[in-house]
Amino acid sequence: MFKNIKIKSGIVALTTVLLLSGCSKTQESKLRPQDDFYDYVNGEWIASAKIPEGEISIGGMGDLQRSVEATVKEDLNKMFSGEIEAPTAETKEMVKYYQVLSDVDRRNKEGATPLMPYLEEIESMSNLEDFNNHAGEFTINGMYSLPFVASVGTDMHDTRKHTLHFGPNLETILDYNDYNEETKKNHKVYISLYQKMLMMVGKTEEEAIDIVGKAMKFDEVIGKLNIEDIDDSDTEDVLEGYNPYSVEDFTAMSKSIDFKNIIEDIIGGMPDKVILTDPEYFKNIDAVVSEENFEDFKYWMYIKMLNYGSSFISQDFDKVRNDANIEMGEEPIDVTTDEIYYMTATIAFNDAIGVYYGETYLGEEAKKDVTEMTEKLIAEYRSRLENNTWLSDATKKEAIKKIDTMILKIGYPDQLPKKYKDMVIKPEDSALDIMLNFSKAENKALFDSYFEPVNRVEWAEPAQNVNAYYNRQQNSIAFPASILQAPYYSSEQTTSENYGSIGAIIGHEISHAFDPTSAQFDENGNLKNWWTEEDHKEFKKRTDDLLVQFDGVKMEQGTVNGKLTIDENTADAGGLSVALAVLKKEPDANLEEFFTSWALGWRTKYTPEYQKLWLKENPHAPDKLRVNIQFSNIDDFYTTFDVKETDKMYVEPEKRADIW
Repeated sequence: MFKNIKIKSGIVALTTVLLLSGCSKTQESKLRPQDDFYDYVNGEWIASAKIPEGEISIGGMGDLQRSVEATVKEDLNKMFSGEIEAPTAETKEMVKYYQVLSDVDRRNKEGATPLMPYLEEIESMSNLEDFNNHAGEFTINGMYSLPFVASVGTDMHDTRKHTLHFGPNLETILDYNDYNEETKKNHKVYISLYQKMLMMVGKTEEEAIDIVGKAMKFDEVIGKLNIEDIDDSDTEDVLEGYNPYSVEDFTAMSKSIDFKNIIEDIIGGMPDKVILTDPEYFKNIDAVVSEENFEDFKYWMYIKMLNYGSSFISQDFDKVRNDANIEMGEEPIDVTTDEIYYMTATIAFNDAIGVYYGETYLGEEAKKDVTEMTEKLIAEYRSRLENNTWLSDATKKEAIKKIDTMILKIGYPDQLPKKYKDMVIKPEDSALDIMLNFSKAENKALFDSYFEPVNRVEWAEPAQNVNAYYNRQQNSIAFPASILQAPYYSSEQTTSENYGSIGAIIGHEISHAFDPTSAQFDENGNLKNWWTEEDHKEFKKRTDDLLVQFDGVKMEQGTVNGKLTIDENTADAGGLSVALAVLKKEPDANLEEFFTSWALGWRTKYTPEYQKLWLKENPHAPDKLRVNIQFSNIDDFYTTFDVKETDKMYVEPEKRADIW
């Protein structure tokens, strides 16, 4: 069995797309804060809130993300229409791309012509030698389907250096999971579709049938390997997929594929080592691709390129694709809408849009204020570590190093990724040419970085994404411009409200440096044990106390997995604790506002289906428990709201989890 393991990013985000909520229907007027603080603040709203049709949620970060997207879209559409001028070189290229995409008359006139050179390049190969001569170029271009994927990452044991990674590509043309009568019927529809598309690029019916048959033979080979990877471990294995091999040992694994030549072509030299996400796959790769099945493999690549590339050419291809959708009982897709052109153009320029958004909507005063809050929270964390009573001096020293070297990213990046210098559109470029050139620019920048110093200040997400995150391999925390607004931060909110929302969020990300997973990494982001044995035993005991509080808690759509959520719960506990400590030093501190602000931040209602899914997969606990269980561990909550032993949120002092 081969696993399609992705390269680890080392990033721990505040949200995983969206967070899960406990959707109580209890009315606020019937509740006391001492019994259920989350519903006391949010219950009436949740009972009456209606999730918009087609959405999975209402409220919270989801609403803010939709608001940000609407603002960005209004601005960009004005650029696309010429109402306002695109302000930067990158956004000017984005406008050009949109104009090419939306020029349907030109695309229809061009027909399949833009796609033909790419198909002909694949079809011209006669054997593995031809493939190996092209494989490096195919890898850099990125849009050619190969039996492997390559990437550049940061070395987990020495974050000053890059590593070259190889993994299996198990993405099939057809779906082989849950194979049943309906799937079988859909396979026939897809096969007919590809035969029609082949005839639209000049193949005879006989040739089309032969090509699809060969491609599907290889697709079945991949399909048999593509066994769904189900992770039952509940916790993250930081070394999963990290299997270092010498170049000599790796390249000796295959006689079919010349990996040595590919490596030389993509990074321009030889690496110290290669990281394989699944060594067993590469040890057996000659059973996947060989001279005997080369024609099958070649036409698998051909069909994949045809399927992908035809989305960017004549509408005739869209029509036959929609006919197939209708035959399978699906809704037809109008691919000529401005929405499709908008999404395609903006995805390619996400980082540039983020810088535009940050420069336009995040004021310098807000950036300065949040930076000062972050510095205060880090200073408080440092003080807490210095005065910690359960850590030895040796472990304290290492923990303080991690705090002192933490990189802050607030608002938006100072520079864009290098790929943008090559993302330039020429007048003669077709929509497909542009997309493939952009893919090549991104991959080239990635592979060119191998022999360069690691960029520790690079952002993982654009500034218009409502999120916050900790990157353990950079030892950095990031707060994009989009989250630095109400209800999480505002100059119109009180100091206490801001510390109860963005302050606790900042503390949450700082605390991720010391959650059970990230605590395995040092101040430079290296996987290294910096704990004494006794200190780590005590740390585990304290995190286990928190794990037990969450594990098995029943929600409407299932139960909470304490192991799955322990990193995020640890971060919440630390974030609330440190933010509260900083707030209490302010002259106008109002703890009731602090606690209420945190509860309001997680006011979200989700569909039952979404709740069920995320109870199984989301590393965050349900929103209701991020409020109620966390508050039940904070002594100041008891004094602020006069919580007594008879109240439902009361937890005996000796049973309250206390980590940082």
